[in-house]
This record gives sequence, structure tokens and C-alpha cells, in this order.
Amino acid sequence: MKKLAVFLAFFAFFNGGALALVPSNPHFDYNTSDSASVSWDAYVGPGYWAVLADEGTFTTWISSEPLDTADTTRVYTGLKANTTYHFKIKFADEDDSQYSTPISSAIPAVPPAQVSFPEVYYSSASAQWSTVENSPASEYQAEAAMDPAFTLNVSFSSGAVSQAVFGGFTPDTTVYLHVRTFGLAGADSPFSAAPSTVTLAYPPGSEAYGLVSSTGLSVFWDGNGNPGWTKYELTVSTEEGFATVNYSTALPANYYEAAGLLPNTTYYFKALAVNGSGIRTASTGFAPALTYAAAPAAASPALDGITPTSVETHWLANDNPGSTEYYVQASTAADFTGLDYGPGTWAAGPARGVGDLESGLLYYFRVRARDALARPSPWLELGSAATPAGADTTPPSVTDLQGGDDAWRGAASGAYRVHFSDLGSGLDKFQVKVTTGPAFSGAVVSDWTDAVTGINSDSYVSDWTLPAAVFEAIEENVTSYVSVRVYDLASSPNFTVKEDAFYVLRDTTPPTITNNAVSPAGWLAADPGAVFDVDFADALAGLASASYSAGSVPGLAGGDILGWTAVPGFAAGPEYAALWGVDFAALRDGGTNYISVRAVDGAGNARILADVFRILKNTVLRLHGDAGNRRGRPDDGDRPGGRSGGVAAGTLQPQLLLLRRSGLRLGLRRLAGRRRHALLVLRRLHRALRRRRAVQGRGPRPRHRRPAHGAALP
Repeated sequence: MKKLAVFLAFFAFFNGGALALVPSNPHFDYNTSDSASVSWDAYVGPGYWAVLADEGTFTTWISSEPLDTADTTRVYTGLKANTTYHFKIKFADEDDSQYSTPISSAIPAVPPAQVSFPEVYYSSASAQWSTVENSPASEYQAEAAMDPAFTLNVSFSSGAVSQAVFGGFTPDTTVYLHVRTFGLAGADSPFSAAPSTVTLAYPPGSEAYGLVSSTGLSVFWDGNGNPGWTKYELTVSTEEGFATVNYSTALPANYYEAAGLLPNTTYYFKALAVNGSGIRTASTGFAPALTYAAAPAAASPALDGITPTSVETHWLANDNPGSTEYYVQASTAADFTGLDYGPGTWAAGPARGVGDLESGLLYYFRVRARDALARPSPWLELGSAATPAGADTTPPSVTDLQGGDDAWRGAASGAYRVHFSDLGSGLDKFQVKVTTGPAFSGAVVSDWTDAVTGINSDSYVSDWTLPAAVFEAIEENVTSYVSVRVYDLASSPNFTVKEDAFYVLRDTTPPTITNNAVSPAGWLAADPGAVFDVDFADALAGLASASYSAGSVPGLAGGDILGWTAVPGFAAGPEYAALWGVDFAALRDGGTNYISVRAVDGAGNARILADVFRILKNTVLRLHGDAGNRRGRPDDGDRPGGRSGGVAAGTLQPQLLLLRRSGLRLGLRRLAGRRRHALLVLRRLHRALRRRRAVQGRGPRPRHRRPAHGAALP
């Protein structure tokens, strides 16, 4: 081979350089992600000049260097992955036009480095990676998913970029990311290692409390979209601003059973969520919760200081705070039925004196607590004690269950729940006093007046009314305060005064009725509808009802045709001014219907206005006769005392008018072809007319002969 090369060189020399030579068979042996090896055939000569570039025009080059004649391979290192490199070579003594034909080869792509999640959100995350290892022209494929196998909620991104944002994930969920480089020669790089992150959790939602007791409660809150595995931290305090914290606890779920709490105490809670990476959300403050008051605990002694009229009671607070209030009940019945002889009020403190008791009686006592929301605890039985016998010096007791009478009254109809008892000598009587102001202020409407006398019993629990004379003295539209005074039967009577046991409101003025209605003109064959303008009003008690009636004669309020019937659409209130209609079907046919109205207020006062309008109803026959009837004027049969020959007044008048004017046979001819029942009515009219003439002494009217053609009718 060397001899051949020498021969060719000499041949070319002696032939005047007619044949230019270039290195033969340049080729890439191999390449890696950062290196490439190039070889060519050996040739004896002055050496070589080799050039390596990363673009095909060789404007810029990576390497341009001379090589020895003995060199047939050149290994290039430090190259950039996923880059196409171009190579050419020439003999060292040749000019640049004698380079070999360029060859090229692509360095394999490598996965990008520094793949990470710089930002993470509730349902998305941003990703980034390095591109310096590969060619600037490289493109990448990034995938994010909710599992390491990249099968759940996979999100894709591709292009010549180094970052992307992926979404569609659930809160507090691990998200995985891997990226690969698209190879310029078609061979893509493997995926990078898959780093992971956890999306943020949402702050907790609104709360709800359950199973509240004096020492514990359950608090639940909405997960606000977080999955079931989200963890939470709950902080508990008895101070609204959490200046001091009772305790804080980590929880695997969105609820907590709080125990060991103090009774009748307000607790404040706030919670935050913690995602799988330990990142905490902002805290959500919950509404405060108040524990129940604990039932009082037994003290020893529970009852002492016993006198003929009083007993001292004692108990333990049972961890209730000092502001807790207690109620002591006293009764002569072991099951505490009947009247309560205790103080009747709530008060703080673990002791209470019960006075105004009757001497010589056995009393039973019990106590309970209530919290700041007035929720009572169970009762604690304190036992029983007998008051020593002695003279009856204890006044009767008054139990006021009434409070006030907000119903307007037109008469003394109120039944009042003010009850009395006296377990000593018994009850004698009670009286009432009425003033225009509370606590006996204002004017005296009625001074002390007996309401009920001769009771002769230890209790009076019936509801009672004011004496009529007392009620009549009360002014209209003036709030009047009623006080009671009750006496017992002791030799020196004891009495109790209860100021302002209740109040009374009086209304004696009937409602007003304003008649703007116009009676329909003429006879009506159909219901005119809601067209009648009769208004009702009552400024004090307000309207309770409004009704109308229909009568056959004027002044007959209450009606013989239609009794009192509710005005359609009426609604209770200070006034009713809507147009309204009547039950047209229920009105009398063939006659006049006189409509009257009645209004009743909430105090029972009533006003009646008769004949506010009238309705002439005729749905059987049309009138063709006298002009008066065409204008809708009734004749004698429509007025009180009118007669119709034994037929109801007004019922047959339109038909009789027709017969009087034209004669029976002419009337029958005009009505020929009418409905069958109309003919029956005419026959009855004929008979009635004959009877009427007979009664008047005229005798039956002679029949008319049919006139000759063209002759005038008589």
C-alpha cells in the first residue's frame, strides 16, 4: 500500500500536479454524549489539517488543527450532547479548496439535569430543568403525574423550554415529575430521575359542634376540598385572642373529641391543615362554644337555718365558675307538682335563703344551675324540712304567668293567668287596681276592686276575667296596667301586692266601611267579577273579618238569599281596599239582590252597612217588552209588598211584563224555539195570570182570534 501511495505521489509530481489528492474515507467511528472519534485512510505525505464544527458552513469551528502523517484517528472530547458535529480534513500542504467532503454525526441526547418543582400550589405545580447539557436547539418532553408510574392525572409539556406549569391535581397529593430530551438524530434520551412534591392543603372550612356537655364536646369542620388523609392541628383556648393556649393537638381527621373541659365556660378553637410535606395552612378560627353548666353537687348540710317561715339551702358549685346562676325550687309535694314556693329567680352563689313559707308545713327543696345561654342543668335534690308551727304571718304568694294581654279587647273577655296560694290560713279574696302607667303611675282608672271573693282554699289556679265595671272604666287606645292584691284568712289578714301583673288594651270603635260601589245597570246574565269598591278599615285592633250578604228586600242585612259570606281575597290587617266580587251563582234569579256588608275588628267590634249596592240577576229570559225594563228598572214585583199572583215577588215579573204588553199568545210565539224549560215557565205564568185576574174579579181574558192577513193586532 505504501509503495502504491509513493508511486501515485511521484506520478502526480511528474505530471505537473494534474491530479490533486485529499485524504480518503473520513468517517465517524463512534460518539458518546460528550465525545466523538473520526478516522481516515493512511497516506504518506506532509501531514493533515482537520476541522470540527457544530454547523455545516464551518464559519465557526470547535477545532482546527494540523495532524501528523502518522495520525489516522482523532478523538474529540468535551462535546455538547444532542449536537450535530461536522468534520473535514485535507493534506497540510493543500489549500482550503482541497478539503474532503464534510461528514457529520449527532451526539446522543442526555436527560436534562436539575429537574425540580420551584413552586407548588393547591392543584398545580411549576417545574423547571437545566438545558446546558444539550444543544440549545434541543426540545424536551416533561410529564407530571400523581403516581410514580405516571398513570394518574398525567399532565404533559413539550418544546424548546426549560420550565412548565402542570395542573389538574388534588390538594395535599404527591406529584411526580420526569423530563427527557428529544434526540436530533431520532434517538431520545431516557427520562430523568423523578423528583416529587406535595400540593398544598386548603385551610379548614366552617365548624359544627355536637355532643356538648358540661365537661366536653365534639368539634367538626369541613375539609374544604382536602382529601381524607390530610392532617390537621387544632388549638384550644379560653381566651378569644388565644393569648394563652390551653393545648394544641395534631389530628389525623377533621374532627376532635374535647374532654376535661370546665363547665359553663366559653372555649375558642382554631384549626389549620398540614400537607404531606409538612407545610401548614393559615388557621381558620371557629365560632366559640359554651359548655353546659354542671349540676350542683351535694353539700352538708344542705338545709339549715329553719324558722317558721324560712329555710337556708346549700350546695357545691361542682367546678361551675362563680358567675353561674342557680334556681332553688320549694314545694309541698315530693314530686314538685303544684306551686313553687321558692324565690322564683336565678342568682349566683352556692347558697340561697327561701322565705315567705308557711309555718308548720313540710317542704321539699331542689336546685339546678344554668349556663350563660340559660340552658339548665339537671336538678340536685336537697331534701326536705318542716317549718315549725306558729301564727300565720306569711302573706299569700302570687304566680304571674300572664305578662301582658296584647289582644285588643272590646269587652271584658280576657282570661288572665295570675294564680294565688296560701298554705297557712288559706286564701280569702283578691282585688285589682288599674292605672295608666306602670308601678301605680299615671292616672288611676279603677281603684282596688274585688275581683274574686270567698275563695276559702289554699290555692286559686283558675284563669279569671276583669270585673265588667273595671273594664268599662279603661280608656280606648290607652295601655292600662293591672295590679293585684290578695288576702289570706289569718286572724290578722296578710296580703301581697303584685304590681303590674299584666296590661290591657281596649278598642271600642267599630271598623269603618267606605262605600264607593256602583250598582250594575240593568239585568245581569253573567257574573260581573271583582268590580265592587267597598273598603274596610280599623286603625286599632285591625280587621278580623269582612263579609257580605244578599237579601230580597232592602234593609235585610244578614240576607234571606245569602247569609254572611267572607269577602273573597280578604286578609286581616289595618285595611282592605281591593275590589271584590260576590257569589253570583248563589244570588236569586229573576229578581233584585240587595247586598249588605259587615266588618269585625280584632276586639270584636262590628259594623254593618246595609244595601251598599244591588244586583238584578236574570239568566233565564231576555226582556223585550217595556222600556222601563230595558233600562233595568224593577216594577211592582221588585218592590216590598209587590205581588205576583201567588208566585214569589220579583221572580216572575220580567215574564209577566212581556205577557201584559203583547198578550199571552204573542208572548208564546216570541218564545217559540226557546229551551224546553222556558216553555214550562210560560205555562206556569199563564196559569198564574188567570188566577190573578180571577182574584181581581176580571175573569179570564178572552182568547184572541188569529187576525186576517193584513189586519191589525188588537
